Amino acid sequence: MEDGTAARLEGTVDGLIDDASLTGDASLLDDASLLAVLGRGFELRRAADARLVGLAGEVVHRSRSSLGPEGLASRFGATSAAALLAEVGRITLAESHRFCRVGDATTDRVGLLGEMLPPVFPLLAAAVRAAIIPVDSASLIVTALTEVSPRADQENVVAAEQALVGFAGEYPADLVRRLAARWRDALDVDGIEPREAELVASRSLRRSILANGLKRYRLDLDP
Repeated sequence: MEDGTAARLEGTVDGLIDDASLTGDASLLDDASLLAVLGRGFELRRAADARLVGLAGEVVHRSRSSLGPEGLASRFGATSAAALLAEVGRITLAESHRFCRVGDATTDRVGLLGEMLPPVFPLLAAAVRAAIIPVDSASLIVTALTEVSPRADQENVVAAEQALVGFAGEYPADLVRRLAARWRDALDVDGIEPREAELVASRSLRRSILANGLKRYRLDLDP
């Protein structure tokens, strides 16, 4: 993340924290004021998360597999960048994976010759840095477009990114999930049948014996 962007985000966070509306007694607010302050609080969260996404992207870069035992995560005894982030932030591994996924896809990259390259999803990167969309929505967009990108026309992927970013700036993550899935299916030139076949092939039933003698079954079924 560029220094100027980081400074603006830090200023936004400081300004929101200093906002008296966030520290007052919520029971004294009328309905309209309560919702307004709540929205203000989520602005704070998105601004803070935008900064964390940039930091998570750097952790991913410094923990890349090509570094081996010299990678950041390995040197601190973690199995992955996500595991290290979860430990530092005291968050779930699932949430940590979301930060790492979005950070990796929205931060500048280094090419094979050391040249700087733009993020994989530059439109999404700009929206995240501007604290317009939450990490949950950004993660859903990254997952859907990353999955379909190898099998889709890249101009269509860019169009999907633009549409999803605009949608995510106005609607909650559950609706973003649905739209992202529709774009993924529409862009996939191979169709959804191969993915369905993979799911069917992945069905399994596993049985294990616990230390106390109980039997545990794990069943994986296609949707």
